[in-house]
This record gives sequence, C-alpha cells and structure tokens, in this order.
Amino acid sequence: MPKIMSLKLCLLLAILMPGASAFALDFSQYHSQFEIGQFLRETAAKFPETVSFISMGRSDNGREIVALRFTKSPLASPPVIYLNGTHHGNEKSSTESALAMIDYLQKNLDQPQIIELLNKYAIYIQPLVNPDGHALNRRTDANGVDPNRDYAFPSRSANESFQTQIIRVVRKLVDRLPVRAAVAFHSGEEAVLWPWGHTSQENPHQQEFRDLSRAAALSMGMERYLQSYFDYATEGEFTDYMYMQQRTLAVTLEVSDASTPQASELAAVVARSVKGTLAYINGVMNLDRQMMVASVQR
Repeated sequence: MPKIMSLKLCLLLAILMPGASAFALDFSQYHSQFEIGQFLRETAAKFPETVSFISMGRSDNGREIVALRFTKSPLASPPVIYLNGTHHGNEKSSTESALAMIDYLQKNLDQPQIIELLNKYAIYIQPLVNPDGHALNRRTDANGVDPNRDYAFPSRSANESFQTQIIRVVRKLVDRLPVRAAVAFHSGEEAVLWPWGHTSQENPHQQEFRDLSRAAALSMGMERYLQSYFDYATEGEFTDYMYMQQRTLAVTLEVSDASTPQASELAAVVARSVKGTLAYINGVMNLDRQMMVASVQR
C-alpha cells in the first residue's frame, strides 16, 4: 500500500469522515522528493482555509523548493514561526522532522492548543532547503558548497554572502516575513543550539534562548543545550542570520546522533523532534503572553 493516499481518496475520506484526518505519513521509511511534494500539495488541498502551498523557487539543478503556510490568524501579516530541514542533504532525519511537524499539525487542526497557536501565528514549514544535496545524498549543494555557511552574519555583509541559489531562495522568503521564532532541523548529534555560532560573545537574549532551549531539550530527553559557538564555531549559519536580522528566536535542533538513522529508528526520532519543537514553540508563546501582559500593565 502506498505511504501516501491519492488526492481523490483523501478528499473522499474527508467527506465520509468529516473532521478526521484523511491521510498521514508513515515514518517507517524515508520519503522521496516526489512523495514530499505530493504530501504538501495534498495537505494544502485538504485544508484550503488554513494551509497554503508555496512554491519558493528552484535549485541549481531545477528542483522545485516548496513550503507550507499554516494559519488561522485574521491579520494580514501575523508573526511567523519558520521551520526548515535539510540544509545538509545527507541529514535525512532533519527532512523527516520537518515533515513530521506538517503531519502533526494537519492531524490536530481541531485541537484547542493548535487553534490558539494558529490564531496568533503563521507557521511556515520548508522540509527541503537543499533538494539537490538530498537527491545526491551529500552535505553540500549541487556545486559542492555548504549552504549553512552562506548566510550573512555580523562580521560578513550580505554582498559577501548568499552565493548559493538555494540560500537566496530562503532569504527571499524570510526577509519579507516578521519571523518571531525559527527552528532549523539538523542531524548528526543530539542538542539544541542557539546564536551566536561565530563568536563566544553572548547575545542580548541569552537567558531567553537558554530557557527555551532547555525546555525543548528536556522534552526530548537530551542533555545538551548550549550556545552554538561552544558546540563548534561556525560562520554563516542560518540561526546567526535570523537573529542578526530580526532578533528572531532561532535555534538549531539536532535531532539524532546519526545523520540518517536506520529506518527502523525513524518514527521514534521524528516523534521526539515534534515533542521538542512543540515545547520550543509553546515557550515562545508563553514569552509573548508575558510581554503582552507587561505591556497592558504599563
């Protein structure tokens, strides 16, 4: 039986069982780019009032780069929570973690906590930042460049950065959005990492990052949550760019010790990554509630 039901069958089941989730992903094995694209399109088709399909652009090798937007907010431009996977093409559990968040949201759209979340925020999820690397099963893009070293950061200007096509596509999306929080899924270790990665200097929101990252890590049974620089120093990472640009509460979520765990381990990995992502998002929501209360009291 195929891992994803056909669109016609999805819609038929939706009619026969209103309110029920008509399809879901099977995380007993990894998904092809065709299956990923089909799942995103079917999700948007099934929930057109809440979910939008976004074609962001194309990679160097012509692969479509896509994302979904979830929101119930009446605002034209609500604050955004942006999730992405597969900066590194050989980190396949990062791809699946992004897909698992889509799967979780589409199955729980009628739940009070998800209704509250989507009334306040727009959630953007991009499973494949680097589709060429994913197809080639290698870390880099089609030209052998590490895309997660191509973002601007305080010591390097935008003109000196954004040399890769796929990162220019990401930049085009995030620069036009009010991104409140972001999670970049990676794999190869188990940790939650926050900016800065290029310097040991603490950022002005160090305590907020520490509290949020701790909550996410503990929810996943992980012991490591730390400033990215002290994991290892890097220049040009996504999280540094997002924090520099918008003071976005952006973290790297390393979801598994293996870049691509055995398929038999995948369901447990993505279930845990969903739990950690939700803990992080809930922490951001609590921060925003506190800011709102403080603003009203003033």
